[in-house]
Amino acid sequence: MRIEAQDLAADYGGREIFAGVNFTLHNGEILYAYGKNGSGKSTLVKILAGVKEPSAGNLIFDHPGSPGCVRSFAAPFFQIPPRLRLNEIISMCAFTSDERLRCGKYLSLFNIPAASKKHLAGSLSSGTAQKLKLALTAARSADLYLFDEPLVFLDEDSRGDAAILIDECRSRGALMITAGSHGMIFGSGKEVDLDAHIFAI
Repeated sequence: MRIEAQDLAADYGGREIFAGVNFTLHNGEILYAYGKNGSGKSTLVKILAGVKEPSAGNLIFDHPGSPGCVRSFAAPFFQIPPRLRLNEIISMCAFTSDERLRCGKYLSLFNIPAASKKHLAGSLSSGTAQKLKLALTAARSADLYLFDEPLVFLDEDSRGDAAILIDECRSRGALMITAGSHGMIFGSGKEVDLDAHIFAI
């Protein structure tokens, strides 16, 4: 699979957020998008996730033999339904037996006990809610995994667990990861610097 961005641009309320984003991403590769708040990291995630159209440019998904690109994403703008129990959310998001098994594995990795699955999502701490988002996203069988600020609310041990989870995603598809500061936190990859509008690919 190949994902190619050609001169992508985005605006908000008539104000340009970014322009001229170009990159090519293949299976097993990571794209890191850096930038401070307001630089357009989440907007770029939304465009790649298919929930927002770019104001200019093209996004090409070249996936021979497949009708489309399956995407899975975890982001602050995606809110977990607070009145649903964890087991209900898992049933909604993990569609196949393999996905349910992976989700259980990742929840165990994050030390979320099985008994917690009966709890309402609204009762979760910020850290546990973030772990649930990561586990659900990584459990999916997808071509492209999108993680917007994946280390937010995680302690040091959980950040190490997240690295294991993301490495497994890398073995199944391509990834995009956003961060507020530079650093290839999950291994080597390509970079987009939204602060400087320098797109080094």
